[in-house]
Amino acid sequence: MVTYWELAKIAKDNGVDPDKAMELAKSAWNDDEVYANAPAMPGIKSFLQMLNEAALPYLFISSRPVEHLEATREWFRKELPWVKPENIILGRKEGMSGGEFKSGMINRYGVALHIEDAVEEAKTIAQETPAHVIIVPQPWNDNGRFVHPRIKYLGESSYSNGSWSVIRFLSGPQAKDFLSDKVNSFCVAQSH
Repeated sequence: MVTYWELAKIAKDNGVDPDKAMELAKSAWNDDEVYANAPAMPGIKSFLQMLNEAALPYLFISSRPVEHLEATREWFRKELPWVKPENIILGRKEGMSGGEFKSGMINRYGVALHIEDAVEEAKTIAQETPAHVIIVPQPWNDNGRFVHPRIKYLGESSYSNGSWSVIRFLSGPQAKDFLSDKVNSFCVAQSH
């Protein structure tokens, strides 16, 4: 599957203006069929099953536009049927950045640990909330690091790694220092 950023790069590499390339990629990616048929990130099912077994609450806060809520819920019913629909939060208003939307929801629900795949959104979350942010390695976030004591980057991207790097980190000794004793709820973000 081609990511949003890869699609924009293909357009740019073929002579499309960078702004127009991003617009085309956004238009192609923000589609109910794409959302309904996207593959689950490797490891996410195991990770969520561990959270369920430990009785830890979690939310999915996505910067997807609200008009894709039903397609998103349908994807969850198919891929992660144990996730309650009320734990899937969408609703970013036109003109609002994904980071601003997620920050508002993180503050509203008291989320202590947010798992993110977009560096810009992680930066906003770290600046506007008390949450810790783990950045899942993805091709689009290998470049551009933002240094903040509550942001943890988990290495270089690999499509096969998926969320396994998060599981390894959270089960290792570094997690205790990074998270201190503040984490009692999780948020798993989805790219748009």
